[in-house]
Amino acid sequence: MRTLASCIGAMTAGCAAGCASISIYRVSERICKELEKMVGNPINEDDIAYIAMHFGGHLKREKNELSFPKVLLVCLNGVATSKLLRKELEHLLENINIIDAVSLEEVELYARDVDYIITTVPINGKGYEQKSILVTPVLTALDKSRLLKIFHKSRGGFNLETLKQSVYRRIEKEFDKETAKKIIRIMDKELDKQVEYLNLTQRKVQPMLNELVTEDKIILMKQVKDYKEAVYASAKPLLDAGSVEERYLEKVIQNIQELGPYIVVAPDVAISHARPEDGVLELGMSVLVLEEAVNFSNDKERYAKLVVTLAAPDDETHLKALGQLSELLMNDMEELLASKTKEDVLKLVKQYSN
Repeated sequence: MRTLASCIGAMTAGCAAGCASISIYRVSERICKELEKMVGNPINEDDIAYIAMHFGGHLKREKNELSFPKVLLVCLNGVATSKLLRKELEHLLENINIIDAVSLEEVELYARDVDYIITTVPINGKGYEQKSILVTPVLTALDKSRLLKIFHKSRGGFNLETLKQSVYRRIEKEFDKETAKKIIRIMDKELDKQVEYLNLTQRKVQPMLNELVTEDKIILMKQVKDYKEAVYASAKPLLDAGSVEERYLEKVIQNIQELGPYIVVAPDVAISHARPEDGVLELGMSVLVLEEAVNFSNDKERYAKLVVTLAAPDDETHLKALGQLSELLMNDMEELLASKTKEDVLKLVKQYSN
């Protein structure tokens, strides 16, 4: 039983590290019910609690082996830029722990406690250059290549499937072939149930891009007189729909004046956004396509022809649509910028909404 407890303990530790706080007792209880059939004897609650306690101790011992490199994201400001980058990084890299996304002014509060800083703005003169990785807000192929090289060399990351295979090999060494197969089958079944349960309970409803960017949320214009008009023109469908208050747009403009053109996340692309508490009433996204680019800075060249207004009421519900928008921009931005009708835009939106 000790050998089995050790094996299952390693599995429970790994699953908890990779899938959030799975109830150790619940996993122990489910596995013990199946084990009762194998051994032909009942396992009472006290024994289950003892086994679960054993697993908990194993989890603590395994903690250092299963820890991820701690990563801090730094963006100039705003929800959309950091969330877009975070989603891309989590899709690209499995073995990192993103602890937070902060502005440049907040770096010093976190920097000493992390292993890496992935930033969209240069960090100069703060003493953290050695651990900083500068990337574009929408990751380029070069950015992705660099990140993969860096983090594939990092130790401490863990993959659930790799860990499972390692534990299964230990089980096969300790038990006869038939018993090992039964134990592995039980563990696979129960752990998959727990992972599925966590995914269902923790996931918020995340609309797809085509559910947010509908025909009435698209504007095509030849030009605007300045970036302020662009901000208002892009957001007008959301204002009309009651998704944002006017003070939300005023906050975007104020942020640009105080912090610079933070909403220009890539050449020709601006994602107009502020924080949820600045006037977001419900989730929404609208798109302005300009024939002539507008500059969002008075002293730099920060031009955009595409201005997307994002109203994000929380940290999660917009992520799927934002990720799909990111894919569209990475693969078909030129075609989107060349759109002459709303139907042209909707065709691309539909293509990346899956």
